[in-house]
Amino acid sequence: MDTQVEIVDPVDDIERARQAGKLVRRLLWVVVLTAVLLLLVVRDIYRELMGNSLGFGFQIPSVASAYIPAFILIVLLVAVLIAPMVGLGRSPHQLVRPSDIDVSSTDILGAPQTTEMISQLIREYRNFAVLKKRFGASPPRAVLFEGPPGTGKTMAAKVIARESGVPFLFVSGSSFQAMYYGQSSKKVRSYFRHLRKLARSYGGAIGFIEEFDAVGATRSSMGASQTTDGVTGVVAELLVQLQSFEKLTWIERMRGFGIFSPLRGEPSPRFMVIAATNRASELDPALMRPGRFDRSIHFELPHAKGRKEMLSSLLEQRRVEGTIGVQSRTIERISSMSSGLSQASIFRLVEEAGVLAFHSGRDCITDDDIWSAFTQVTLGRSAGVPYGDFEKLVVSVHEAGHATYRWFGGGKADLGMVSILKRGEALGLTASYHMADRYLVTKDDILDEIAALFSGMVAEDLIFGETSTGSSSDLQRASSMALKYVTRFGMGKSQISIGELSIQGEVALLTSDGPVKDEVTEVLDEGKRRSEDVISNYASELWLLSLRLCETEELDAKDVETLLGKRPMGTRTITLGDINPLARSKDI
Repeated sequence: MDTQVEIVDPVDDIERARQAGKLVRRLLWVVVLTAVLLLLVVRDIYRELMGNSLGFGFQIPSVASAYIPAFILIVLLVAVLIAPMVGLGRSPHQLVRPSDIDVSSTDILGAPQTTEMISQLIREYRNFAVLKKRFGASPPRAVLFEGPPGTGKTMAAKVIARESGVPFLFVSGSSFQAMYYGQSSKKVRSYFRHLRKLARSYGGAIGFIEEFDAVGATRSSMGASQTTDGVTGVVAELLVQLQSFEKLTWIERMRGFGIFSPLRGEPSPRFMVIAATNRASELDPALMRPGRFDRSIHFELPHAKGRKEMLSSLLEQRRVEGTIGVQSRTIERISSMSSGLSQASIFRLVEEAGVLAFHSGRDCITDDDIWSAFTQVTLGRSAGVPYGDFEKLVVSVHEAGHATYRWFGGGKADLGMVSILKRGEALGLTASYHMADRYLVTKDDILDEIAALFSGMVAEDLIFGETSTGSSSDLQRASSMALKYVTRFGMGKSQISIGELSIQGEVALLTSDGPVKDEVTEVLDEGKRRSEDVISNYASELWLLSLRLCETEELDAKDVETLLGKRPMGTRTITLGDINPLARSKDI
């Protein structure tokens, strides 16, 4: 038998709660005005009965008037001392009305799955009474937004408040901390009190706590001297407040006795707390259990397709050159090479392109502006070539060594650009990238990356017969990768993982004699041998590329292909058809 499904207005429950709150306030005004009128009537009747003899006079003695200035001075001094302490326990929040929020769901770019979860959360929150009545369920009381910095957690919270039509109470976690005993917990109580008050006025409210780890850190990490208050006291107060969502006002309790009976069927106002952090592992476990934070939404860095959509969408909102579009080669390259960039970084990249176009005197953004902005955001601003002729040649040979191995070594990474322009502490750079985001790395990938790191030093040794200090950062990265190869990824002789080592522990393993040090040395030697084989076989191409770098100072992949020819081995790909399910392939 088919059942009729009731179509729910998405703002029905919030609006009904808001209208109920307005009706309650009107009834209270009626009660107050009625009481005032009764008092006036009683006063008039009393005066008639007592013969208008209620007044009395009072005169300050002349002797006491001499002490009035001193008394006033004492009052002012006390006020000066007490005034700074009056607001210590106030809620440090910033109230934002829904009409003042300037972001919407269309501004959340590059994360379709996150956008879908946010939309579901909005529907649950706006229909909380229907959800309870029909399915016996409730939307989450508190939600944790966790993920890397710049992934749009604050923006998503604002979108929820705007599309729900409720106030947004923004507060930083660190602003709850106070220097006086008990004031931190008092601020937390005041914050939740304001949330409940606004929820009764608007039918709902969204409380957002940014950098939640500043007040929600696990209590086991606190010292004994801090267990009385400090962070531990704030966490305890948060636990109490999050558990007391259904705290009823006296008006709501009166409904149970038949008072305000027209409102008995209306939904109670509801507020929701959203906390954001990029260090969820440090939060107290008691906060994360159901009943406190009922749901956790992870905000991920955008993948290659999401980065491309973000770039295209942001550029569509700006004045750009006619050749820039979804099929732009520059956008394709940046989308592939920008793995690890957050939504905020990509937004800043587009803004930086506009700044570069402004300084160049153009009236629109070009491909060159976008590429220059990308290099500035990811690699830093260029400081030119401040070194002398010989050092310039050494840097060119070093970077040409990295580029030569990337081009002829047969690795999976593609060459993006090679430069000898100084950026920060780096005297030059060779940028490589993968056409698609990668989530797994094989043993061969790690050895290939170690070989690529050694190639700059190997090229210097081949051309000049000695190496320079420019290889120090390469050796540091190669040693770190080799140590992870042996101790974390289980790719060495032992399957024991000691990945939770501190920096001091890793240093001890690399400096003391033992099987770990010997195996790490073997991995580094293997990577260096790979590099030496490639660099020695393509020594003429290395020298040719070094001389061109000295002239132009920066080359992209197209320039390298024009100089050295087409790359002999591209990105290696493996399809399902290449895998034999009955036998293990040695190529994988």
